[in-house]
Amino acid sequence: MRRLHLIFVLSALSVASLTTFAVASPTGFASAYLSGLIAEQRGETGIASNYFATAWGLVPETPMLQRRVMRLQLIEGGFQEAADAAEALADAGDDNFPIPLIRIVNCFRRGDFEGALKLVNEPGPNRISSVVAILAKAWSQAGVGDVDVGVKTLTDAAKTKPDLDTLLLLHAAFLADQAGRVDVARWLYEEALAAAESKKRAVSPRLIRAVSDFFERLDMSNTAAEVRAKGNSAFEPSTPENQLVTSPSDGFAEALFNFAGSLYGDRQYTQALTYARLSESLRPNDPSLRFTIAQILEASGRYSEAVKAYEMVPKVGSYAWRSGVRAAESLAESGDNQRAVQAMRNLLIAEPEEPQVAIALGHMLRANNNFSEAVEAYDEAIRRKGSLGEDDGWLRYARGVALDRSGRWREAEEEFLASLASLAEEPLILNYLGYSWIDRGENLERAYAMVTRAVELRPNDGFIRDSLGWAEYRTGDYEKAVATLERAIEMQPVDPVINEHLGDAYWQVGRLREARFQWRRALSFEPEEKQIPIIEEKLKCGVKGCPAAAIKSDKQNGNGG
Repeated sequence: MRRLHLIFVLSALSVASLTTFAVASPTGFASAYLSGLIAEQRGETGIASNYFATAWGLVPETPMLQRRVMRLQLIEGGFQEAADAAEALADAGDDNFPIPLIRIVNCFRRGDFEGALKLVNEPGPNRISSVVAILAKAWSQAGVGDVDVGVKTLTDAAKTKPDLDTLLLLHAAFLADQAGRVDVARWLYEEALAAAESKKRAVSPRLIRAVSDFFERLDMSNTAAEVRAKGNSAFEPSTPENQLVTSPSDGFAEALFNFAGSLYGDRQYTQALTYARLSESLRPNDPSLRFTIAQILEASGRYSEAVKAYEMVPKVGSYAWRSGVRAAESLAESGDNQRAVQAMRNLLIAEPEEPQVAIALGHMLRANNNFSEAVEAYDEAIRRKGSLGEDDGWLRYARGVALDRSGRWREAEEEFLASLASLAEEPLILNYLGYSWIDRGENLERAYAMVTRAVELRPNDGFIRDSLGWAEYRTGDYEKAVATLERAIEMQPVDPVINEHLGDAYWQVGRLREARFQWRRALSFEPEEKQIPIIEEKLKCGVKGCPAAAIKSDKQNGNGG
């Protein structure tokens, strides 16, 4: 009991206070447990698992520690170790999540559908969600040969769970489809699609792919194309071999993957990874699942592990380049920009026809302020595309930014105007072009209208509101500019440009002390190097700058220069 009490005491300590206890090779219980807590809080779950396993080995009578080790083993992809621990804990009467679900998945792995069905039907709470239990039950029923019963389990549940009817009907369609019940499957796929469309929101790409693949396999290409037109994503070419679900184990793996995707979308990354790893144990070579696991790791800030996970994605279809792009982007997120850019350049060579790789390289170079090289990358993307159309508004905007920052304004202006032809109400483009015109003293009336519209579209964006304030300033409405820029600074308090602009506006309305305060703040927030002497001159002489004679005298006295 004293050991168990110690665990609760140690768990209550803050991570900041725990760091002083961390050791390289813990030998005692407290040291191992504390090191495990620190590693887990840092997202180093593999290291945490080893520390907790050491602690549990020293105090084996504590199921709480064994359960923690099991959960971390599962998250790290060690399903079999987690499954063995789950069985041991279940034998001891422990039914906390995810123990029952691990045991059910393990039955599916072994093809023991009767065992899975027995676990799902056990009386009392089994600590898994009702929807997961329904899906596990239906796929277990299919596994033991009761296909019609499994379909009924799902369609009955769909009637009582309107928020989840699309998912349940889709799995009913999968179940009938994998059993060769084509007519039933067609009806259920259509019902699932209709249920999704009735929700008045974007239809899931996974649903679009499943239904379109089904019609492709029936040689109904026109119908498949109509289904694909209902979505906004590109899909891999359909073949009989890429049917999403071909067995009951596939079906339950798909269900777990669906939950992982939903949890990932809700930013519940630990739970998402738990479901993804369970799915992976049943379907280890699925590229969509592998890609999602890498995405979860990346979103969790575990960039090194994400890079490795992206590298493990099967290189089929678009995953051949998509996984490479995301691996390079994860390298950039980790701070290794040099390796990230080199990885993207290598991918550009490996994928000589794919324009998205060139676009991704352009974005990365632009983020690193390598604007001229970014233009070259965007030009390569255009070459690979062959021509530009209405769908290329964002590419033209990105190229315009790179051209502008490369000192090629007139070319940039053409790109911004072209991008507005297809993205007329896009606030970022309205703001960039409008602000640029205002800053250059060109087309002020039109520019003012553009940034005003941008603010209407994104009222809580401090950068866009700064553009409006700067438009008011450049047209001489200084009092109004002060009010607008003060609102912008509330939204973006540490931006050097907005602070400088507010200082300029204060100066024009006679609030000189406040103006100098804002300019000093602007200098403290690391403005662009070329802007530093300009702000410093304002601090000495105000917005109109110092007379040439004053500057010369200042240099002769050893100040500045």
